[in-house]
Amino acid sequence: MHNIKLLHQKFIVVADTKTNELLEIFYDINLPSMHIELFKAAEAIWKKKNRNIYCRGGGMVAIIDNYIVFYNKSGHFGRYMDEEVFALVREHKDFKDRAYTIISKAGAQDPFELVRQQKIKK
Repeated sequence: MHNIKLLHQKFIVVADTKTNELLEIFYDINLPSMHIELFKAAEAIWKKKNRNIYCRGGGMVAIIDNYIVFYNKSGHFGRYMDEEVFALVREHKDFKDRAYTIISKAGAQDPFELVRQQKIKK
């Protein structure tokens, strides 16, 4: 049986408009499950910090057992880049200082299959 803490939660990768600096992986379980709604919320937060942002793609995230799995893509913003998620995930307030195994496969549909494949590799 899987211990699921988060499943099929949409996320976006946020970057600075002027510098292209990657800023964060943004998700909010309290918002409607739409990438555009996530972007609007992130935009409001970053405007308060005097930063203009854009979205570098999106997908879904799941926490299954000790795995955090990034997968799928955004119909509105397109596919995120795996390497950008890996660069940002350990800085996220919900994920840093935790011993998750990180899996990222943009475009994949099934987070449980990705976890299964990772367990086979070990």
